Order: sequence, then C-alpha cells, then structure tokens
Amino acid sequence: MRNYIFLFCGLLMVSSCKKFLDTKPADVIVPSQYYGSEAEITAALAGIYNSLALDGTFGRNLLLELESGNDELQYNNRNNNVGIPALYDCQSSTKIYSDCWSALYRGINAANLLIDNIEASPVSTAVKT
Repeated sequence: MRNYIFLFCGLLMVSSCKKFLDTKPADVIVPSQYYGSEAEITAALAGIYNSLALDGTFGRNLLLELESGNDELQYNNRNNNVGIPALYDCQSSTKIYSDCWSALYRGINAANLLIDNIEASPVSTAVKT
C-alpha cells in the first residue's frame, strides 16, 4: 500500500497541468488591453464619475455630514458631543475624512489610467475627444 502512495505522489510531481489548464487569469483587467472599444472607454469614464457618487463624497459625506451643523441653530441643538466634523473636533483619521479622501483618490487613479491608455486605443478620435 505504501508503494502505491509513493508511486501516486511521484506521478503527480512529474505530471504537469499546463497541457489542459489555462494559465491566463480571467478575473484581472489589464489596462493595456481594456481600452479597445467605445463601450470600454465609456465604462471607464463612468467609473471616474462614480467616485463622486460614493458615500465618502457627494453621495453622502460632502453634502450631509461635512456641511451639516455649521450654523448656530444646528450646533446648539445637538444632544451629543462626539467628534464629528461639524463640531470641528476631528482628526485626519476620522472615518468621514478617510472615506472622502479614499473615494477621491480612487477617482484620480481611474482618471490617470484612462488618460495614460486612451491614445493607444484603436477607437476613433471623436470617441477619444
């Protein structure tokens, strides 16, 4: 029995999966291969604008959390004294600020990827413009 186990392990080590397995990943988008059609460029542009609609930016924080409570009526009617931006008692690691910066930098990264790869795209100049 022991000999069969060693024989099986030896056969596994000698054989290779390259003959029947695809070695290219299917879940990774390579920027140099992505911007090949008008639909892909439109989707990339929508991804840039999507970062402005996230909860960290204009989806919630910039309109509701960071700007609310700035007048005297809202400031004096608070029943808690937690560290929120409206009370000017926050650090840069506060979740509201870090969410905002993370969302904005994600949008900047997406914009830089589009700018870097749009010239090599085979689509028409009107689409690129």
